[in-house]
Amino acid sequence: MDILRKECIASVTLFDLKVSESELMVFADCMRIVMEHCTDSQIADMTVCESKEELSCFLSGGTDVLKAMQRQEYLPDRFKS
Repeated sequence: MDILRKECIASVTLFDLKVSESELMVFADCMRIVMEHCTDSQIADMTVCESKEELSCFLSGGTDVLKAMQRQEYLPDRFKS
């Protein structure tokens, strides 16, 4: 993963990143595992998300990016639905 650019807007830093599909898959798999094995309270304690519902929005965004892969034959089925 490489930082291409970063920009601070108010109290938020936005990053333009160069990330491989494998890195995105690891992030998505980790979010899915947390959602499957943790309660909302545990998620709130461990992450910046308050619930499984909020974390699922981040997972959905990552999955949407993965669906844009050029070589779809390398995209595991768990990300296709």
